[in-house]
Amino acid sequence: MLAEMTEWDDDYAILESSLSREKLVRKLKNTRASGNSWFIWKEGGEYLGWVIVHWSGKKTEPDYPDMMKLFVREDRRRRGIASKIISACEQKALARGCDRIGLSVAHTGNEAAKALYRRLGYEFTPREPYPFGQRGQLVLDMVKRLKPED
Repeated sequence: MLAEMTEWDDDYAILESSLSREKLVRKLKNTRASGNSWFIWKEGGEYLGWVIVHWSGKKTEPDYPDMMKLFVREDRRRRGIASKIISACEQKALARGCDRIGLSVAHTGNEAAKALYRRLGYEFTPREPYPFGQRGQLVLDMVKRLKPED
């Protein structure tokens, strides 16, 4: 089940051990303060993954929401959880009246993620790879149409 985080729960730490509690709390506050949503996926009483949705898109694609930081616990991968998280975000976007939703994927590597996104109906945008984040990793944008064009 997908639920929006409204405040930090230390039980979420099972999903991210590389950042301090303080950094995660600050990240959640900043996410919410900017009008975005941080969703967590819980199944069978366990936290299994999360995603951040930027409802106003991103600099490269500002016309539709963008999913960022999609994460599934390593010991639960390849079990359909990422697909469930993405599908739930798509439904939330539709409920907000959005006709598309996007995400980014590493330009090189991460072939499993690219295959998953294509299988779920995402297509690469014509935009060239561009540096993203503090490390400047090259990424590609992908988009899915949620409603038919008028």
